Amino acid sequence: MKDNKVFIQHILDEINFISKECKDLKLANLIKNEVLTRAITRSLEIISEATKNLSDDFRKRYSEIDWKALSGLSSLSNSFNRPEGWSYRSFSGFKKSKNRF
Repeated sequence: MKDNKVFIQHILDEINFISKECKDLKLANLIKNEVLTRAITRSLEIISEATKNLSDDFRKRYSEIDWKALSGLSSLSNSFNRPEGWSYRSFSGFKKSKNRF
């Protein structure tokens, strides 16, 4: 049986990292910072992979979260340098979930 708490912790750690590092950061400055761009890209990949490892029962229990979008973040990370492709809906929906893990 999968330990969902481990995967949720990975997701939360990466969301917190991205939120902290991007607070007050302008997109133009982010794109110029290759190290941070690569770090965020890796965080998106981790979130995507952790999401794919959550049990189906867990995803059903927290159905208000767009799990499909979160699991697709690794695809999004491939187009990181194209800001028009960005959407923060998945992050905000995850962090504002009414349910507790």
